[in-house]
Amino acid sequence: GTAAAARNVFGHLGWGVDATHAVATKIRGNYIGLLPDGETTAEITMEGVRLGDGCEGNVIGGTTAGAGNVFVGGGGVLIMDAAGSNTVCGNYFGFNAAGSKVRPMIIGVSVTAPASQTIGGNTPDAGNWFSASGPSYVVTYGVSLAWGGGAGSLIRYNHCGVRPGGGNAQGLWTGIGVREVGARVLDNEIANASDGIFVGKAGATPTVARNTIRNCGRAVYIEEDARPCLGNLGDANVNNDGGNVFGGSNGRFIDNQTPNAIKAEGNDFGTTVRADIDAKIQDKLDDPSLGRVDFSPLLGGAVPTGGVLAVTGATAMPARGGGAEVLFALSAPADLSVTVVNLAGRPLATVCRERPTEAGLQRLVWSGRSDQGMAVPSGLYLVRIDARNEDGQQATALARLMLTR
Repeated sequence: GTAAAARNVFGHLGWGVDATHAVATKIRGNYIGLLPDGETTAEITMEGVRLGDGCEGNVIGGTTAGAGNVFVGGGGVLIMDAAGSNTVCGNYFGFNAAGSKVRPMIIGVSVTAPASQTIGGNTPDAGNWFSASGPSYVVTYGVSLAWGGGAGSLIRYNHCGVRPGGGNAQGLWTGIGVREVGARVLDNEIANASDGIFVGKAGATPTVARNTIRNCGRAVYIEEDARPCLGNLGDANVNNDGGNVFGGSNGRFIDNQTPNAIKAEGNDFGTTVRADIDAKIQDKLDDPSLGRVDFSPLLGGAVPTGGVLAVTGATAMPARGGGAEVLFALSAPADLSVTVVNLAGRPLATVCRERPTEAGLQRLVWSGRSDQGMAVPSGLYLVRIDARNEDGQQATALARLMLTR
């Protein structure tokens, strides 16, 4: 209950509360892994609350005074098997009862049940507070949706790596992790983590918006064919308009280790200089096998500045079938035209004309045929690459091509 006299105290156990088929139950105001003084650790080695088959409509914690539980130990809440939808809100994970000191915790909330869950809620007072403390080799999470669990979940107004009274708490390995499912990750505060938000595996398509992420190794880390939306200003959905604040203290803003193009429009990177933003984003500019991260426009509609248009590293190589591969790097988005010309400068073949192209490493293939459909004979030619952006900047490069048949 919300009063001290109604509080349960669980300590030195495997599980605090282990429930199946519980419906509309309120679990609130308890110390789970702490002694009655609210200070002394009495760790739960597995999970403080475990909800299994048939658990539906339960609320762990709450938004009224005294409703939040305090979890200390291996895991806080596990929602598993065929559990239905439940809510976890207003709790402390990895703190003393006052929220002023860090206590041991490995995973705050873990969801493997397929049903949608609410972790936090639609008002700021519904947020949970997460810290972590464990062996250095243990991966720690604030919130983890894994094994296809929690599809469609709302993760909102939570605080990871931050003390309830202000200031930094013990950092987590990952603040919020989403694997294989879509979810809404909104209005959270994450600090001092290796990865602020991790998104992994095919099917992981969360909307990530209005989060504040600072002092993390990677604010957002994407891998294994995941496709999160970090901001899309091109549709009518106001809940995916970006609004994330990536503090300059992050080692990287976004690390995209997938071949997928990632939208990250409408966000605040602490600077409007394109080169400075790109320097903290891992994507196609760094590795041609990766997808590009599109971060323009920025929060408020500003266009990144200082992007000087350039075409560099132009190379043309014969390819099988009598054609050629054209490789080069484009420093900024532009409309691209590539033409094969003879040594007198006369155009023979158009590879592409005014094609909108993102910045990064480019690879184009020419069939070896002229614009009239005839095979271009063996010999020495030039490949002309012309780029022009919306600011009127232009850049040109030439590459030699020895064509053999």
